[in-house]
Amino acid sequence: FEGKGTLRERFHRVIDAYMDFMSKNQRYARLVQQQVADTDTHDLIQRNLAPLFTWLRGVLSEVAPEQGPLAARHFFVTFSGMVINYFTYASVLDGLWGDEPMGEVALEERRQHIHWMVDIILQGLVKEGS
Repeated sequence: FEGKGTLRERFHRVIDAYMDFMSKNQRYARLVQQQVADTDTHDLIQRNLAPLFTWLRGVLSEVAPEQGPLAARHFFVTFSGMVINYFTYASVLDGLWGDEPMGEVALEERRQHIHWMVDIILQGLVKEGS
């Protein structure tokens, strides 16, 4: 994210890196959900998420308010959810969609969908902040 480019381009790179990680570590989504369901691990999860949350809040500080429905804390959950839930639901989607959601074509389609969602969100934030 720290590289050159517009806010949009940098977010796309972050989403791409997250999608690539999840594609290579497909059990990760289920592992995270299991850990979240276990209240004994919440401190560990919070410690590991804190740097990412702080980073995102700082990145969005130029366009997102501190509080309210457009605050960075909501986007933290929104962006991660758009990626991780796809991998969590993939085995169910296979039966619903009639094709392989973990296949190369479907993963690229999902990546482009998330790029589109990021673009819409960022446009709305910039417009709202104007």
